[in-house]
Amino acid sequence: MPTPTSDTTPQGIRESRLKAAKGELKKAHQLGFLGPQPVEQQLAHAVAFIDFLAEILASNLPGGPLGGPLGHAKSETLVDDAPQAAIDLGTGGGVPGFVGAALLPQYHWFFAERSATRARFLRLASSRLGWEDIGGTIERDVAQVRPDHDALTGYRVTVVTARSFGPANEVLKHADRLLVAGGLVIVSDPPEGGNRWTQLLAPHPQLR
Repeated sequence: MPTPTSDTTPQGIRESRLKAAKGELKKAHQLGFLGPQPVEQQLAHAVAFIDFLAEILASNLPGGPLGGPLGHAKSETLVDDAPQAAIDLGTGGGVPGFVGAALLPQYHWFFAERSATRARFLRLASSRLGWEDIGGTIERDVAQVRPDHDALTGYRVTVVTARSFGPANEVLKHADRLLVAGGLVIVSDPPEGGNRWTQLLAPHPQLR
């Protein structure tokens, strides 16, 4: 069951959901499903990542600023009225997937994770969080995840996130396959990696 909060202001709800997500990230850290950095540090990075995504989404894409090489959207506009889904690639112990679900509940969040052990943890943690915006865990290699996958039936994938997932060209290939026109992929990338995005995007003309 979700943790109740007496503070129903937007800031109060945000803090309550982040506190719940942090609790699950602590469990993931103890199980070795997160990196060696302190949970607080990983949570802070994930919050900055998702807040940046929220800023991009608030700019009314397409047509708004993309905020640099980390965010790229498929051209054309979204016209389908189906519920919007976000897929976090290689969620692992819940970063940034749980933070995305905490801060952007207007999307149905799906966690793609090929490790059976980690996928089981994600399902249990999702159940403990009890948030309606968590669509589920897809236990398979990202290369095998398709927009018509059973779990995604009835949804349109409008957001793909990837943080410490793998080579950027692989991320873009998967995002290009999963996203509907007008959708957005956001990738956490080292600062020195910015200049390579023009080349990486060349094989994916649908992404801009």
